[in-house]
Amino acid sequence: MSGGNQGNGNNIRLSKHYDASGVAYSTIQLTPAADTQRVEMEVKDEAVPIVFVPGIMGSNLRNKETGEAVWTPNSIFRLAWQWVFRGSATRQRKLNPKTTEVDDGGAFFGESATVPDGDTAKKRGWGTAAKFGYGKFIPWLDDTLNKDESTSPWESMEDKADILDAWAPEKAVDLLTSTDSETAGTVFCPVHCVGYNWLQSNGESGKYLVGKINEIIEHWQNGGEGKRTRYRCEKVILVTHSMGGLVSRAALHEAYGLEEDAEITNKVLGIVHGVMPALGAPAAYHHVRTGYDFPTGLVLGSNAAQITAVFANAPGALELLPNKNYPKGWLRAKDKGTGPDDGVMMRLPAANPYTEIYNQENKWYRLVDKELIDPAKIHGKAEVPLDPWSNVYRDNLRETKNFHDELGDWYFDPSYIHYGADEEIKTYQTLGWETADQVTLGEEALREAAVHGRKSDPVTLDMPERPKFKIPKASEPGDETVSKWSGAGPGESGSAAVKQSFKLTGIKHGSSYEDDAVQQSTLYAIGKLLGRLA
Repeated sequence: MSGGNQGNGNNIRLSKHYDASGVAYSTIQLTPAADTQRVEMEVKDEAVPIVFVPGIMGSNLRNKETGEAVWTPNSIFRLAWQWVFRGSATRQRKLNPKTTEVDDGGAFFGESATVPDGDTAKKRGWGTAAKFGYGKFIPWLDDTLNKDESTSPWESMEDKADILDAWAPEKAVDLLTSTDSETAGTVFCPVHCVGYNWLQSNGESGKYLVGKINEIIEHWQNGGEGKRTRYRCEKVILVTHSMGGLVSRAALHEAYGLEEDAEITNKVLGIVHGVMPALGAPAAYHHVRTGYDFPTGLVLGSNAAQITAVFANAPGALELLPNKNYPKGWLRAKDKGTGPDDGVMMRLPAANPYTEIYNQENKWYRLVDKELIDPAKIHGKAEVPLDPWSNVYRDNLRETKNFHDELGDWYFDPSYIHYGADEEIKTYQTLGWETADQVTLGEEALREAAVHGRKSDPVTLDMPERPKFKIPKASEPGDETVSKWSGAGPGESGSAAVKQSFKLTGIKHGSSYEDDAVQQSTLYAIGKLLGRLA
């Protein structure tokens, strides 16, 4: 007899596989009749699907009418081929929240424990998520949770405080117990992905996620792809990356998801948030004013014109800006550090980032140059012409503020958090416009100064001295995108809903789920959530 591990007593436990319907099966060799060795195969009857929700630009998009793939990040080379030669007008036309939708035709990540082929992967939503960034993690998670091993995936974590200590927990340590591990090991956890249109408001994407959660639960209740085996399936676990955290919070919030399904919070066992910009990211302001650095800028946009054409027209992107809960005074004007207070001459916002920064039309530190909003003339040549500044950008900004106000510091109970806070991985925690010029005017005068000319960065102030300010490279701790302040926000909010917050080092935002500490802390959180089923 071959094909298994030691089971109960002297029985041999057969190695198990899953077909597309979630049916467990095993392949064994026949042995002579004299061989009376008994065998067993564990069959699970409860399913808790794991639903992965990607970050901004981590979902594939296509044109609603033509089906043309407009954003397909299978690889950096594929993205470069799509975007490197496209100007601001083309970017506005193609990345339009009103003409795009999720594309489920992304590349196949490869086989895993419960996904035997590309067709099954597509039905699980894997094709909606970017292969670049998630193509390794998603199969790894499905394998880790569902491969038939002789031990639980959580066995090495059982009652081990030192493992958690390595992830720098910011709340009282809650060990993963042997009971948690045993309970979690009895549950079938197929991994799904739900990509979304990251150009539209995250509130709308949250409502979309609600529908997908219900579809996934019904799918397993009805027997999977081939309707061959029915699971007891009542809840899912959400695992999120970056903006996906905002989408998932909206899905379970009374202002968004509960409008679609008043019972949706009873269908989610918990959330694992990764590198979520909970309070927003000053890096978003930098990108609008400056563009992305080389070589990323070749794809995502290397200047203010290319970024503004998309950003100002997309509520989802605007919702990544620092919100009212981000520490005040994050936007600064400073000299090279020779003056008092490390050279800082101006701090904004004092209270309200929307009115003090984002809604400013002519101030030199404004977010958006109104002349860059509509390069394709979509709004100006509409049947009912719209003013790009008043009727488009400001409307989107109002939606952004409303979204920020609704979510506030609310988190679903229970939630687990991990974020990057590496002193060597630089991020914009504050953003200080710097000048080498002599500036004699005080803070109030700097706040009132208008922009001179059209350049976005460096920018010239409309003052007698015509000083020039430039945004320097990022120099503060984070993960290259989300600052330590924002990543730590959920844990520091005092919310009892956040059960643990891990402060990790060595992780970079876009590829965070390829990091071992991220994967293992996510596995821990999933184990703790499944342990609640005991």
